[in-house]
Amino acid sequence: PYGSPFGGAGHAQQAAPTPEKGGTVRAKLSISFRQALNGATLTIKVGGSPIKVRIPAGIKDGQKVRVKGHGKPGINGGPTGDLEVAVTVKPHPVFSREGDDLVLTLPVTVSEAILGTVVDVPMIDGNTATVKVPAGSSSGSEIRVRGGGVKTSKATGDLIARVAIKVPEKPSRDLKKLAKEMAKAEGDLDVRASLFGAAEE
Repeated sequence: PYGSPFGGAGHAQQAAPTPEKGGTVRAKLSISFRQALNGATLTIKVGGSPIKVRIPAGIKDGQKVRVKGHGKPGINGGPTGDLEVAVTVKPHPVFSREGDDLVLTLPVTVSEAILGTVVDVPMIDGNTATVKVPAGSSSGSEIRVRGGGVKTSKATGDLIARVAIKVPEKPSRDLKKLAKEMAKAEGDLDVRASLFGAAEE
């Protein structure tokens, strides 16, 4: 019989295992409102090892930051996976965030709302802005300070001062007297005239 010209039976070559990237490790990080606006570099411990996480300026609550090369080991010589950090932003006692705008509640008295006034409001950078409350303002009226909001790589938001008319919990006798005179001056004014009609739509 005829033999193999190479002196033996051939063997099929086994394919080398395919390298695979390691899995993602997930972690959570809570940061202050100011750190979210300005950005920060913080250190967290994952599996006992300290890892630096760079928080970009303008990050929003619930967004995630990915740190390459700090996940699970690769398979068959593949690259190490990534670390995914879910960010929680703590609330601020004065400011809240709506998109790239910062919002604060601006308390005004009844007389200030009726007559209008000029007041100072704090800004997140420590400065003060002077705003005009127009005469006849209602609760919920908004006054914008351009450029006083969140700064991102794309744009800068505004600071919104949202008017809230404050009535004394225990008005003095003089205030009650003035309120009665105001009620007489209002006459037949019905501020709820459109309420029921709109409710039927």
